[in-house]
Amino acid sequence: MHYKEVNDLNAVANKIDLGDKFYPSVVEMKSSNACLEEYERLKSEGYKLIGYSLFHHEHKMSQGILVQTGKKLGAHMVLFSRERSYSGSLSTSPLKSDEKFERQPFVKPLAERTDTQYISPSNNYVHNALFLVQQALKQ
Repeated sequence: MHYKEVNDLNAVANKIDLGDKFYPSVVEMKSSNACLEEYERLKSEGYKLIGYSLFHHEHKMSQGILVQTGKKLGAHMVLFSRERSYSGSLSTSPLKSDEKFERQPFVKPLAERTDTQYISPSNNYVHNALFLVQQALKQ
């Protein structure tokens, strides 16, 4: 849901070919900030962000949807978090780590809070998924 492309998969140079039968690994993180930190760490292993999904839903969405979406997009890994919108880890202040990320498209929606985004907080989950591909490291 609400997928935003950051890098065209076809334009990613030296991406590792894992074949058609490969399913992306899904790593659940405790918070959206943890997803961003893990993405930053994975960049040194050759991972590149191809897109992200950030949305609110009244229920927890399953990991199966992430696997299916990741496979369709050609992702090798999906980092995601799902937390209640009132969990306290969703800060309304801007994230300090936004300067670490190339073309920070998903940092602003994570850091900002609007009235239309947060309806019925007791039953509202914020879902964040980062879809990554791995590039071969130069030797």
